[in-house]
Amino acid sequence: IDIFIKFVLNQFFISSNLNISFSYLIILVYVFIHILGGISSGIIAIRIPKWVSNFAHDIDLSQIVPESTSEIVKMKRKSKKWFSKLSGILFFSLALFLIVLSYTTSSFESNLPIKIAIMVIRSISITLIWFLLIAPYTIKFLQRILNKKKNEYATEVENIFNLLPEMKALVKFSWEKSKVKTGYGRIKLFLSYVFVIILIE
Repeated sequence: IDIFIKFVLNQFFISSNLNISFSYLIILVYVFIHILGGISSGIIAIRIPKWVSNFAHDIDLSQIVPESTSEIVKMKRKSKKWFSKLSGILFFSLALFLIVLSYTTSSFESNLPIKIAIMVIRSISITLIWFLLIAPYTIKFLQRILNKKKNEYATEVENIFNLLPEMKALVKFSWEKSKVKTGYGRIKLFLSYVFVIILIE
């Protein structure tokens, strides 16, 4: 380690003729960080009960109501996939045409601005097709594979699905309560509410 650090210092024209053991220095810094982290964690742990009690009186757990599964299904049914419409089909057809055209024709090779524009359009088209068309079907395919093994992990999967609406309701409640502040103050208050609610529950 000492040889490597001295080599790096020489590359930056810094004198490495220092009578310092860099390996011991790294160990000391590492130990110092751990000691500092332990002291900080201890101070925070001591303050947590008081911190929780200050927030607890302002939290009504009955207001944190997750959406029912039926409501979530209704919302999903209402939202129609845009790429199944005529405009979506035309968009993907045009994007595929531009991608094929950019790879098969060499008419624009001599015109640099048009060549750059085609490269940009091709990149955007490939990205959109991947994220809007290929990725959703890939996810569905993976979900089918997971559903086949659902019986093996039925309890774990059910617990996760039950937890998601509760977490969403928790986050929504905390965000609403933190709107009394703005910017960094709101983020800090929001995280405080989330942490305290998790501890209370």
